[in-house]
Amino acid sequence: MRYVLAMRFLLLALFATGCAGDDPVDLTPTDGGTNPWSEEALRRIERMRHDPTPRPDPSNAVADDPAAAVLGQWLFFDTSLSIDGEVSCASCHQPDHGFSDTVPLSVAQEELPRHTPPVWNTADNEWFFWDGRKDTQWSQALGPIENAKEHGFNRVAAIRAVAEQPDVAAAYEEVFGPLPDLQGVPDATPLRPSDDPWALAWEQLDEPTRHEIDVAFSNIGKAIAAYERQLMTGPTRFDVWMQALLDEGPAAAAALPDALTAEEQRGLELFVGDANCHLCHFGPDLTNEAFHNIGLEGPIDNGRFNGILDLVSDPFNAAGDYSDDPAWGADRLARLPAAPPASETLGQFKVPSLRGVGQSAPYFHDGSHETLEAVVAYYSRELTDPPVGHREESLVILDLLEEDEAALVAFLRSLDVPSPPDELLAPPDL
Repeated sequence: MRYVLAMRFLLLALFATGCAGDDPVDLTPTDGGTNPWSEEALRRIERMRHDPTPRPDPSNAVADDPAAAVLGQWLFFDTSLSIDGEVSCASCHQPDHGFSDTVPLSVAQEELPRHTPPVWNTADNEWFFWDGRKDTQWSQALGPIENAKEHGFNRVAAIRAVAEQPDVAAAYEEVFGPLPDLQGVPDATPLRPSDDPWALAWEQLDEPTRHEIDVAFSNIGKAIAAYERQLMTGPTRFDVWMQALLDEGPAAAAALPDALTAEEQRGLELFVGDANCHLCHFGPDLTNEAFHNIGLEGPIDNGRFNGILDLVSDPFNAAGDYSDDPAWGADRLARLPAAPPASETLGQFKVPSLRGVGQSAPYFHDGSHETLEAVVAYYSRELTDPPVGHREESLVILDLLEEDEAALVAFLRSLDVPSPPDELLAPPDL
């Protein structure tokens, strides 16, 4: 069972959070001295069981279509979907680095204002981007293509790039049917300033033409999402050990050739106990999908406040005309605050999954912390106040011992994931 929305605006954010008011787990032996895990600790560990099956996406009719996934894999690596022919999704979502970037702030057409989050396991996401401004994988995939700082492209040019590659065009039409006839249609998008030539060209198009373009553009996103849905990671060392612990007991877990070390188990004890990490990082993906302001000094960034406004007005959201199940999308949007008060959402960012966290440094929405050691140290003894909004009131300094900080880091590294199959890490053969 997944626990994504149950405490969405009540809990804390990112990594090892410390909350007042939660009783620490009793880790004394419970079975005559042989089992060091309490029933409550085991219950919290149980919630972290691995589930490699992606959630259904009713808004994308081709989400699990193999032909769509092959097309999407090509498009993910296709640099022709950029203004300079040099940027693809994989430029920042690098397959050899957890499908994220190695630098704090990625550089495409320009430097971006936030760190690039990992793509793997995002089929389970409820919201996308650090601020949650998208609500499906396919709509998320469309954003960077038209972002002036990323691909710097426009939707007409993107469709034309597909049409001008015979194999890609054939793959598209196998899945979605005929591409629109763009003869005489100029490069255009509504997502530029009103005096931009692309925006002016969009204003000159009639409504049927705009709709046809938007359908094809949304199909590009849906194909990329079908590929990304395959990037679900396999079990970690922790998962294998946990399954043995829960199903067969501590002795079986200890007998595993790659069992968690004593230090890693101490980190797990802290994770589900005194450090209270489990309050936000729970469930199969180790995230509650909530948004929180965790402090962090740096440039002003409104985060979730702007993200909600952008999502509700997005024509490509899951409730819009280009969704394959608008009713499903409307139900999800109905869960959002109708008018989010600034004090509640300013400076809030999404709690990320911890699966593979040791393989996707640097960390936080601004990429400001280079290592897991720095992240744990921040929560343990370095909490700061944000430049906008207010820090989560329940977030308190943990003041952990140095060896306990090291234990938490060791446990987090036990969440390293095996790489997806090699055939998913490069452009496919169309």
